[in-house]
Amino acid sequence: MKRLPVYLLGGFCALASLLAQAGDAPNVDAIRAHAMPATEEPLHIVRADEPPFVIYTNDLQPAVWTQYHQHRTDLLAVIAADTRVAGQVPGEEAKTQNAPAGAVVFFPYADSKTPYVHRVGVTGEQPFVNIGVEFHDPLGSQCQGIAPWKGPGIKATTSNRRGSAYHLQLSSGASALLPTQGRGLLLVPLGDSQPENNLQLDSQAWQPALGDFRFYSDFSKQKNPRPTQIKNSGESSVHMTVFVAC
Repeated sequence: MKRLPVYLLGGFCALASLLAQAGDAPNVDAIRAHAMPATEEPLHIVRADEPPFVIYTNDLQPAVWTQYHQHRTDLLAVIAADTRVAGQVPGEEAKTQNAPAGAVVFFPYADSKTPYVHRVGVTGEQPFVNIGVEFHDPLGSQCQGIAPWKGPGIKATTSNRRGSAYHLQLSSGASALLPTQGRGLLLVPLGDSQPENNLQLDSQAWQPALGDFRFYSDFSKQKNPRPTQIKNSGESSVHMTVFVAC
């Protein structure tokens, strides 16, 4: 067999690379054009639609990926259990990272002139359990004048232009007064819930499973009034993310 001269071989490889890139470009454009809103993606389950808030959950098992979808509004993600997850935008390699229980991540998607398109998959051995909060109103002065939430077992974790997140630890028998300010209040128990874990939201009992949450907003307070206190009536300590939305 006759060998190609080196310069011809190099030119052939360069041409093949260009053709591959040209072939990928329309595919990337097609993916972006056909990406559905996150709230319509089958593995994003909408749990609450209380304008301006929309809340959905993800419960992805290992090796499962969402479809490509788009985000146009500010998004808050609360990770309920330890996992290892990957994100991939069209035309790029997937990027994997550890996501510990209690991680709260804010994505300022509203700043972008074009939708953010990606897909998410589980690359570890534990499921990806996430509570996502979308904010569908323009930015204003909503956060002004909201005092920090303080008390025993309460630790501030992160703040952004849409509110503040806290980590709450309640030992057996302990209670805490809940925030009264802000337009919305999100409670997310972390990790695997034990059968003996019993929470009390004022006089209402709550035995949360992994991925459960409670959300209260000014726009639904007549039918779903915000509790003033939470108590751990169970035998084990409870860890929780509390987000005060402004």
